[in-house]
Formats: sequence, structure tokens, C-alpha cells
Amino acid sequence: MGPGGRGLQVTSLPFVYRPEGHAIADAVCAEIGELAAVLSPSGAPSAAELRAFITDCAAANTQNWSSMQQDVSAGRRTEIDELNGWVVARATVLGTRCAENTALVARVRAAAAG
Repeated sequence: MGPGGRGLQVTSLPFVYRPEGHAIADAVCAEIGELAAVLSPSGAPSAAELRAFITDCAAANTQNWSSMQQDVSAGRRTEIDELNGWVVARATVLGTRCAENTALVARVRAAAAG
């Protein structure tokens, strides 16, 4: 599913419709949208477009477990630092909000640490 379902041990579609999943996805997409607008002012997707993309991906993969959830379950290194960790690093440098992405990275790292 992407960033939302990670660390919460659920399949894609139910996650985006759960209250906690909905709130996390909205907040993460808002921050990524702000960062994207700074990085590419004329071509950045909006938070709403990002959120729609996540929902569409989740709907297309309703019974799938995210690769990150599979990595956590198998005790493998996740890609959280390359994905949302990158968002946090760039947002910090550029001065855009990243609290929700920071929290998401921390949740996944904690889940991976067991």
C-alpha cells in the first residue's frame, strides 16, 4: 500500500478505511504534497491527488500485504528510510512539515525492531 499500512499489520484496503489509517494517510500525503510543491512547483501532485493514488492502489491490492509488512514479519530490513525517511530528510532541509512522516518512520522502525 505504501506508507500508510506499514507497521500496523493490516492488508491494504481495510487500512485506508480505518479511522487511524485514514488520518495517517491524509497527514502523510499533506506533508509529501507540501514537499513536492517546494521541489517541483509547477508539476507537483497535490495532497488530494496523492491520497487518491494511495486509495486506488489499496483498492487494486485488497488482499495483499505490503512488502514492508512482509519484511517486518520476516525480520528483514525495510525500505522505510529510503521512502519516508527520505521525505523527512528533504523536508527538514527545505523547512516543510514532516512530523507525520517522522512518526511513521519511527513506528516502522519500532515494529521492525520487534
